[in-house]
Amino acid sequence: MLTEEIYTDEANPAILVEENERIRALRKALVQLTHEQQHVLALRFGNGYSLEQVATIMKKNINSVKALQFRAVMALRHRLEGENQ
Repeated sequence: MLTEEIYTDEANPAILVEENERIRALRKALVQLTHEQQHVLALRFGNGYSLEQVATIMKKNINSVKALQFRAVMALRHRLEGENQ
């Protein structure tokens, strides 16, 4: 009887290469952001903190954190799109 091997995305070398390239591009784009932009993204998405928690940590009001996060995400998107062109 023949057995079928199940391959996950992690087992596929082409997918691993693509994922590593995406991670490399993301890291390259992140270091081009300002320290504050990196900090807000790390707190919000890396640590999962709420806007209120980030505002307290960064000693800013919530609207400032929202604006900073928006600018950081847009700058990151712009850099990543530039990387792909």
